[in-house]
Amino acid sequence: MQSPDDSLPRVLHFRSSIGFYGAENVIYNLARTYRGPMMTVCLSDAREPHTELCDRLKAEGYNAATIASSGAFDPGTIRRLIRIGRAFRPDILHVHEYKTTIIGWLAARWLRVPVVSTLHGFVGGTASVRRYEALEARILPRLAGIAAVSRNTAERAREMGVPGDRLTIIPNGIDLQRFQPADRHAPARRSLGLAESGFLVALVGRLSEEKGHEYVISAVAGLADAGIDAQAVFAGDGHLRETLVEKALTAGVAGRVHMPGNIADAAVVYHASDVVVLPSFKEGLPLTVLEAGACARPVIATDVGEISRIIVDKKTGIIIPAGDAKALADALAYLAAKPEERESMGRAARKRIEKHYSAHAMASAYTDLYCRLSKRRNPVS
Repeated sequence: MQSPDDSLPRVLHFRSSIGFYGAENVIYNLARTYRGPMMTVCLSDAREPHTELCDRLKAEGYNAATIASSGAFDPGTIRRLIRIGRAFRPDILHVHEYKTTIIGWLAARWLRVPVVSTLHGFVGGTASVRRYEALEARILPRLAGIAAVSRNTAERAREMGVPGDRLTIIPNGIDLQRFQPADRHAPARRSLGLAESGFLVALVGRLSEEKGHEYVISAVAGLADAGIDAQAVFAGDGHLRETLVEKALTAGVAGRVHMPGNIADAAVVYHASDVVVLPSFKEGLPLTVLEAGACARPVIATDVGEISRIIVDKKTGIIIPAGDAKALADALAYLAAKPEERESMGRAARKRIEKHYSAHAMASAYTDLYCRLSKRRNPVS
């Protein structure tokens, strides 16, 4: 870990976390690659605390702190963020979803700093979340800068009234040293408690409806019925766990569907797998597709968000329509029967990720944005 370059803007990240998923990985990668002073503040709901991001950053020697929130909206969080901000003296406050956008915008009035928001995607779902996102939509046009991870997310921001001169598309980037091809197939499976033999399908992400886990369960059941020794691993956690357990039991594949919870080193899951899937109904630019490709694993994913810009169909993976269970089952059956095709797609995927989606490229783009908004010169531009 190098000493920060004090000529670059001081950036305070603020994230309300429900685990360690896409947005958390973006902040984590920025902490490791941004050259200027940076601090991360995690907003943790006291009723169901999630401090994984800040815990990991602290363990690795990065500047991080946690603010406890007592409910859906706790005014005390604004005061605590202001207190931390005054001690850190940021040039930029960088927020990462609806709750921290609202709290951060209010706190920034006292801190007197520009606010940047990264739009990782829009969740929707519960009435409470929709109310938050409606309020966020009123605030976003007032912020100094908006970073959208994908073109469709940027288009949504324009529909909310965000001026074009405040909107920048910055694709997610990943650590190519952490996620790389490795000949660890059998050891990786053993570390996850999985059988070393058989065709393994992996889905990395929170256990929630929009990810399409139920289609993977159906596909694994179909493969098993066809005599293919297939199993699935769902790395992640969420409110859908019990429902998915019941679906696996009903489909007769309870012993073939494994849910180990959150895995600290997701690369282990990719190395263990033969194919990674993401049959989502909505996405922005999902990190799991980038990570799997960097580990030289082919990905079967739905044509939503920016996925079709990451995956080259039939060359680095397979694109399927959202909600099409048969298309997923057919794609899995095809790759299960063609190990040479899987290896070829995996090699091509690694090359594509190396060229377009590195963490250093992402950090460089954010550095340019921070410098422009804080009026500091970028010494490396």
